[in-house]
Amino acid sequence: MKQNGILLAGKKLLISILLISGSLYANTFDEGLIAFSNGEKAKAVELWTQSCDNGNMEGCSSLGVLYSEGRSIKKDMKKAIELYKKACLGENMEGCYSLGVLYGEGKEIKQDKQKAIELYKKACKGGHISSCYKL
Repeated sequence: MKQNGILLAGKKLLISILLISGSLYANTFDEGLIAFSNGEKAKAVELWTQSCDNGNMEGCSSLGVLYSEGRSIKKDMKKAIELYKKACLGENMEGCYSLGVLYGEGKEIKQDKQKAIELYKKACKGGHISSCYKL
């Protein structure tokens, strides 16, 4: 009986740690948004990089935008594509949409309209309105 209580307490502790760490990653992303809106672009890049590295796909997608547009960071389409792919695989619909746009336009990546359609479909099903429009 005591052993079951210890196991239950251990599970509760693990769940608490996971919830706290998840909100820390979200906070890093949110802090990046605040930094970006305050003109602190380098800080936003740093925070979104941390957020992405820790599994927050919004951070990956936002960082991809910065790399693709050369905003606050040297333009690097290869890195942007990598970040969009990671975000899309992590079910971030903005990342799927952005990658779809690149495939559809054939800018910096070999044009593949079928791949673009697949990405738009995925993002549209995930609730991304612009992807639905592109379809």
